[in-house]
Amino acid sequence: MRKNLLREKLYAGQPTIGTHIQSTDPGMLELMALTGGVDYIEFVGPYAPYDMYWLDTLARITELYNISSTLKVDQSIQEFQAQRAIASGIQGILFTDIRSVEDVKACVRAVKPDTPTAGGRMGAKMYRDSRFFLDCASAETVQGYNDVVVELMIEKRGAVDHLEEILAVEGVDMIQFGPADYAISTGVPGAGYGGKPSESDQRNAATIKEVERKVIRTAVERGVAVRVDLLGTETLEQCQEYVDLGVRHFCTGFEFVVVHNWLKSNPPKLRALVESAP
Repeated sequence: MRKNLLREKLYAGQPTIGTHIQSTDPGMLELMALTGGVDYIEFVGPYAPYDMYWLDTLARITELYNISSTLKVDQSIQEFQAQRAIASGIQGILFTDIRSVEDVKACVRAVKPDTPTAGGRMGAKMYRDSRFFLDCASAETVQGYNDVVVELMIEKRGAVDHLEEILAVEGVDMIQFGPADYAISTGVPGAGYGGKPSESDQRNAATIKEVERKVIRTAVERGVAVRVDLLGTETLEQCQEYVDLGVRHFCTGFEFVVVHNWLKSNPPKLRALVESAP
């Protein structure tokens, strides 16, 4: 069975850099892997249409280039999506919309093996992670389930209010603060991403930024890894602030955002150059 490379880096205390993918184009996925600049590629499932074949493709191509893969799952069908992704060979699951300690325990149970010690809900799966039926009940397959990296979005008021209890749940490997969802859940949606924030929105955004710092500090103090998502527009100075807080894990770049920003910036410059020509 293939080693969980993301898990190994976490065990070794090494930093990790990932990137996101929203399209289901195998070529785009392979181009990302070909850069050699990331430890894993995360498919952001709630933001894009996909089928079960795509999960196999994601796992196969990342295995080909010796990097890891993760899947962000939608809360409404998280157990099915998580288990199906693991059966495909995906090595980490990012769970969304956490509101309580019980939510966290359900996430951990969904991916851990159904053994007396782990108490999870993953049984024998005759699929590619265990060489289909050849190793579906092997000790190596069970260990693979134990090695799945469990990541949590801390993006709801309830999760922030119960953060210390959540961090104490056995099996939680990494957390990430979600400012946009947190803004909505606290009744100040304008303080999230996008648009032109009003003066009050800017004040709320400053408050949410302080909540993010508190979440990061709390997790770091308790020995739980923290990841920060980057849209691809941040400066190194902005990243330095997170590093100073103790963040060692980043997932950067949504290809849709990168393309949008490039087209928004460069064609107008080219147009101005051409129009100014004699």
